[in-house]
Amino acid sequence: MMIQLENVSKVYRHGAEAFHALADINLSVEEGEFLTITGSSGSGKTTLLNIIGALDRPTDGTVAVDGFSLSEASDRKLSDFRSQTIGFIFQAYHLDPVQSALENVAVSLLFQDVRRRERWSVSREGLKVVGLEGQAAQSAGALSAGQKRRLTIARALVKRPKIILADEPTANLDRKNVDDVLALLKRANKEDGVTVVLVSHEEASHEMADRTIRLEHSTIVEE
Repeated sequence: MMIQLENVSKVYRHGAEAFHALADINLSVEEGEFLTITGSSGSGKTTLLNIIGALDRPTDGTVAVDGFSLSEASDRKLSDFRSQTIGFIFQAYHLDPVQSALENVAVSLLFQDVRRRERWSVSREGLKVVGLEGQAAQSAGALSAGQKRRLTIARALVKRPKIILADEPTANLDRKNVDDVLALLKRANKEDGVTVVLVSHEEASHEMADRTIRLEHSTIVEE
């Protein structure tokens, strides 16, 4: 299995109050699988992605990704793991609006063993893959919503990740951009063998996925 969660729970505490973001999650995702996660707002979808991507730690349970145990790893090892294994596509973009599109892609390679000249070459190719080669010198802040989303995909793909974690990547996009984004993710899955875990309410994403699970009240209710 590429991803294995066993009895995973996540509790956030605010003083005496406790909020259960995830409750006793058991989930296995095979290498090369395209998994879609759906569920109502506040059901734990983003928390689940963050735990798989080592951005957060579970309160209880164990998490293993690509044979690496995340539950007991040091912060340094988790950082290396994220850099080498995971491509993130965040709903809020997390782009530098002042830097160019090319610079925003290249920054994802800074912590990998890629020389400067190769970094720019690989980043330009990444922009070409998502149809943004003509916007390489344009600042990220000046791009349209659809272009920004494709830029985040390019930034994720140039790392050649084993896993892409995408949190509502089609939110607030028109139909054409929705189709373009989903097609890029499906291509990475089918042609490059990337395991994709996608949080989305889009019916089209469910249709192209190998499997869809639903989270409600912090637990999996349908698989």
